[in-house]
Amino acid sequence: MTDSVFEGKNQLPRSNSEKFYLDSNLADVKFVFNAGTDHVEYIQAHKMILSIGSSVFANMFYGSSTKQDDVPIDDVSAVAFKEFLQFFYLTTLRLTSKHIADVINLCKKYKLVGVLAICEAALRKSLTIDNMFSVYAIAIHYELTNTIFFCEMQMVQNAEAILESTNFLTCKRDLIDHVTQLVTPELEMKLKVGSAWVIVNAYMAWAKAECGRNNLEKTTANLRAQLGQSFANIPFVELSSMRFEQFLTNYNGFLSESDVRRLRQQRRLRQQRKRERF
Repeated sequence: MTDSVFEGKNQLPRSNSEKFYLDSNLADVKFVFNAGTDHVEYIQAHKMILSIGSSVFANMFYGSSTKQDDVPIDDVSAVAFKEFLQFFYLTTLRLTSKHIADVINLCKKYKLVGVLAICEAALRKSLTIDNMFSVYAIAIHYELTNTIFFCEMQMVQNAEAILESTNFLTCKRDLIDHVTQLVTPELEMKLKVGSAWVIVNAYMAWAKAECGRNNLEKTTANLRAQLGQSFANIPFVELSSMRFEQFLTNYNGFLSESDVRRLRQQRRLRQQRKRERF
C-alpha cells in the first residue's frame, strides 16, 4: 500500500520564535549599549536564531574559538537595535522613520538577505515634502536604487514646492546642484517664465540657512562663501531683466562689478541668439 502524503501549514515554529523577541527566556547573548557609562542597557537575544538569519552572527557566535556572550554596540541606539531584531523573530514589523537609517545600516552590517526591500518600502511610505532630502540622503548613502529613483520622481513632480521647502535648506551642499539641475526642466515647463527666479531664490535661501548653521552673519560675502563652487551653477543669465536688477538690489555686493558686467554680456548674447532663432 502506498503511503499518502499530506502537506499543511504549521504555525508553531513562527509563533514560538515570536515569543522569544526581547525575552530573556533561554537567551544566551547580550548586546551592551553605553558600555562604560552609568546608563548601561542590555538587550538579550538567542545566538541560534540570529545565526540562522545572518552569516555575520553565525561567524561571530560559532565560527571562531572565542565565543562572544556580551556584544558591545556603539554605532546605534538600543531602540534602533530592537527594531532591527524584529527581522529575526517577528512576522509583523514596526519600523519607525526616526530609526530607519540605523536599521538599514544594521541590515547591511550583519548581511541580512532580502530585507532591504522592506526597509525601502518603509522609507517610501514615510516620504513627504518636508523630509524629502533626509530620505534621499539615506537612499544615496546606502545605495538604495529604487528609493533614489522614487525620490527623484517625487522631486520632479513637486519641483517648486521642493525648492521652497524647509527640508531643502538642510540638505548637504553636494546635493543642491544635483537637485536644482534635476528639477529645472519641470520648472521651466510648468512656470515658463520665472523658473530661474525660483532656483536663484532657493540657492540664496540655502546659503542663509548655512550661515545660520555656521554662526555667521548673513552678509553677502558670507552668503557667497557658503555656496562655494555652487555659485557657478546659479542661473543668473536666465533671469529676466527686471528680476536680475531686483537681485542686484536685494543682494547688493553679492556679485562683483566684473560679475555684473560678465553676466550682462552673457544675457545680451543669450537674448540675441533667441531673436535669431525666431
